[in-house]
Amino acid sequence: MPGFLVYVAPIVLGYILGSILPAYFIARLKGFDIRKVGSGNPGTSNAAETMGYGVAAVVAVYDISKGPIAILLSSLFGCLLYTSPSPRDLSTSRMPSSA
Repeated sequence: MPGFLVYVAPIVLGYILGSILPAYFIARLKGFDIRKVGSGNPGTSNAAETMGYGVAAVVAVYDISKGPIAILLSSLFGCLLYTSPSPRDLSTSRMPSSA
């Protein structure tokens, strides 16, 4: 993957996954706007209040999984960043010292 994409792709992927609101889309499929009922927040608690605990469980699982999904997809595309060891870790590192 070209240089700058290694840095940009995980950020864009995380942003896109974070902007998907499952409660909003499920409520739209059920024929209403979740932002206009209950607390108005398209999150797990309002999904439980307006659509039931089954839908709230789906919303919660997706919300919890956003981070790990972004990391998994980024690693599949080879986008994870490598950070070199700290200078204080050189004694345990396999990297040759520059001294």
